[in-house]
Amino acid sequence: MYADAVIGIEGTDAGRDALALAQTLAPGSIHLALAHVRVLAAPALRGHSSAFAARTREDSIQLLSAVQERALAATEILSVLAPDVAAGLHDVAESRGADLLVIGSSRRSAIGRVLVGADTRAVLDRAPCAVAVAPLGYRKRVKIVEVIGVANDDSAQSSVALARAMALAQATGAKVVACRGSGEELAAFSETIDVLICGSRNNGIVRRVALGSTGDYLSRHCACPLIITTAAVREPASSVAP
Repeated sequence: MYADAVIGIEGTDAGRDALALAQTLAPGSIHLALAHVRVLAAPALRGHSSAFAARTREDSIQLLSAVQERALAATEILSVLAPDVAAGLHDVAESRGADLLVIGSSRRSAIGRVLVGADTRAVLDRAPCAVAVAPLGYRKRVKIVEVIGVANDDSAQSSVALARAMALAQATGAKVVACRGSGEELAAFSETIDVLICGSRNNGIVRRVALGSTGDYLSRHCACPLIITTAAVREPASSVAP
């Protein structure tokens, strides 16, 4: 299903939640890269980037190494400089050709719930691959994936989500259950399943994540791990047969 995942690591347990989720989604068959973004503010860009890089790299590597020691699969660690967390993780995922980017929830979330903060919401927007969000505390309550839910509204986006769900089901032995409804109804549905997959709003011909109203609601209220797929690709007008 997923062959290469980038896990966003920060100085909280959210990164460990994300790592646990990545290992659950593709046990034994996924390459994991732990990525920590050192945010290089605009003033630093004007002449102090080298000093900032040297000063922060050691702490960043130590953080990543501590998480790597707890990993059950082979991992690599990547410490990157970027103007913000989202830009750094997007660049890493795109340069690697990763098919999954995994992040944790805000510390303000309730245990077992998904709640993206400002940084993680920015990661969701325009991501170059599917994004999975681990609920707060997921590392302590990992579940075998037995039931995968799909948000279905008969759109091209939900067709992409369904295809991803079927592939994940084949890899994990789970069953797939589709649900049609509003964000509130899908959030209630998430109480009964192990993973929820939601399609992304169509955003032209570029295969990127673009949060619609349903995905936005679920990113704040989902009761299980949430995966938001990239948008369905729309063919350019010039390539469509008359």
